[in-house]
Amino acid sequence: MAGAPEIAASLARHYPTPFLRHYTYWKVRTDPLYPTVWELLSAAPTQLPVLDLGCGAGQLAFYLRAHGYTAPIVAIDADAVKIKVAQDIADLHPPAPRFIAADYRDLPPQSPGHVTLLDVLQYIPRTEQIQLITSLAPHIAADGGTLIIRNTLLDQTWRSRVSLVADHFARWVRWMGSPPLEYPDRQELADTLSDIGLNAKFQPLWGATPFNNYLIVATRK
Repeated sequence: MAGAPEIAASLARHYPTPFLRHYTYWKVRTDPLYPTVWELLSAAPTQLPVLDLGCGAGQLAFYLRAHGYTAPIVAIDADAVKIKVAQDIADLHPPAPRFIAADYRDLPPQSPGHVTLLDVLQYIPRTEQIQLITSLAPHIAADGGTLIIRNTLLDQTWRSRVSLVADHFARWVRWMGSPPLEYPDRQELADTLSDIGLNAKFQPLWGATPFNNYLIVATRK
């Protein structure tokens, strides 16, 4: 599953630099992440607010808007430069998502709904990964709320090694503000989600990429 070329082009053209336009276009075209998130959210009986942690330059929020998702979206990233880019073009994707430059330790008040945590955990120390996930419990609506995580998991496969190289490259070209620290362990992640009252399903989400990406969908027990 990948994004349609017309959607990819429509989203990409609003970004201010050639790098961001190319990145956004090919991210949407080749990575199954955004279509998968949209499919999960659109399956809910009602549209709930979305808290998007590690939102980057806002691609997920704008993708959801392009597909008719009108519930409030609050998107957070520690990179103030990326947040400024997203803020500058937010009004082109009404109703404008709210973008906040903040640390994951300082989550804003938010009506419970869905939470997305996409390609973030490897940049956080292992103990803080557990703390972050635990802190998300109040943000997940009891009636239909979903926590959607996409991340490389810790294992010894060739895909995991490729993911590590790619994450270091992203730091080298300054797309990411820090290098990868620790990939989450699958069992530890499952145990943590269970401890906060969530049932989790794990499945590969590689798409047309060589990366060791897994989708974790967690809902209330």
